[in-house]
Amino acid sequence: VFELDVRGLLSVQDRCRSREGLIIKDFMEGGADMENPYSDILDIKPSDCTPAQESLKKALIQLLSGNKLQDISIKELCLYSFTARSTFYAYYNNIDEILEDVENDMIFKLAGLNRKLMDNHVKYKEDMGFYSETISLIEDNKPVFYTLLIANPDQRFIDKWKRAMKYHFWERIKPSGRMKNTELILEITASAAVGAYSFWLTHPYEVDVGDAYRILSGVLKTIDEIG
Repeated sequence: VFELDVRGLLSVQDRCRSREGLIIKDFMEGGADMENPYSDILDIKPSDCTPAQESLKKALIQLLSGNKLQDISIKELCLYSFTARSTFYAYYNNIDEILEDVENDMIFKLAGLNRKLMDNHVKYKEDMGFYSETISLIEDNKPVFYTLLIANPDQRFIDKWKRAMKYHFWERIKPSGRMKNTELILEITASAAVGAYSFWLTHPYEVDVGDAYRILSGVLKTIDEIG
């Protein structure tokens, strides 16, 4: 887990958890209509990067595959990316801002694929093309996903990905006030999905993708039945 600016990261996470906890508490005590407590994920937008910024992001992922974030210096990153320090400071204040750009670029793409989860008319094995689309996205960006999930796990990225899935699962089931353990159910589901994709990254030849799709489809069916 990255340790840079931990207090700031925790404060953001705490605010998100506090907000969703209050929304769910109010809902359980009263109304049938409920704001999606994960809607803050919609604020994430992809970065509009110059070639220099793309070089910095690519170099950072390469360096992170073998180094902790706090051990990478701006000087080293600039040398590795063939970028002038003045150019670095024209766009960023610190290296963590580059990492957040990388995270948000991937989350925006993942959230776009996950929109299909909101349609409860999409049914399991027959129409779950978004599983293969997610696998394709991970394949196309394997250095990024392998680094952020396996080589140097980035909890902030993982939490954002899970929140994106929770948002779309929430929109799919529109939980009623009678639904218990909503947060727990969505946390288990999102964690299972991230865990499955992480396992596939490290064991690509040991996973029958068709079976994995069927398992994930079964999880989705269970959520529909509970909701």
